[in-house]
Amino acid sequence: MDLIQQGLQNKNIRFEEGGKYIVYSWQEKRRNYDNPEEKVQADAFLRLVDQAFKALLLFLTDKQGAYLDVDDLLLLHFFRRRHEVPWKELREVYPYDDRRLREKLASLETTLLMLEHSGTGRGTIYRLSRRASAILNEGATYDMTRRLDREAIKIRILTLLKDRPLRNAEIRAFTDLERQQVTAILKDLESEGQVSLAGKGAGARWHLAKGK
Repeated sequence: MDLIQQGLQNKNIRFEEGGKYIVYSWQEKRRNYDNPEEKVQADAFLRLVDQAFKALLLFLTDKQGAYLDVDDLLLLHFFRRRHEVPWKELREVYPYDDRRLREKLASLETTLLMLEHSGTGRGTIYRLSRRASAILNEGATYDMTRRLDREAIKIRILTLLKDRPLRNAEIRAFTDLERQQVTAILKDLESEGQVSLAGKGAGARWHLAKGK
């Protein structure tokens, strides 16, 4: 049984209008499932969700009226695994510009109360808030080995590359995959004409193919 079928069976999601729209159990709002990014959102949700994570999502959406996108889910998943992360490492893991990253962190901290931080500037360290940790720890054991599937990762990488070229290490950090796995996926995308590699060694960066 695939993830979507499991999600339907467990009532974590449902489809409306013949599959055109998807509705998540933690957010009673129809979203366009024809959008490739929404398929990534659904995959991320279904792979990350368990009793603990679902409890956190329900708290955020039902009690605080929050909207969570794929990046929010992945950041929360990252903090769930790492607990405490320095700004420098977050900057490498989240391959967008500093302003956008700071906005995401500020929203998770001040609006959603899911993060805390100590220190200032480049010495800042972020961690899950006591509230987030308490909600997560009330649920079932969290499986930290789950991964977005190959096709979802492809879509995610292409989305990231729209912002700027990325090194293999940056993609590994954000997808939580091994070097060989990321290289294999990038080679697939390269053979499909979706991406290209420029440079050599540690400075080599993957670019979105022209016209994409």
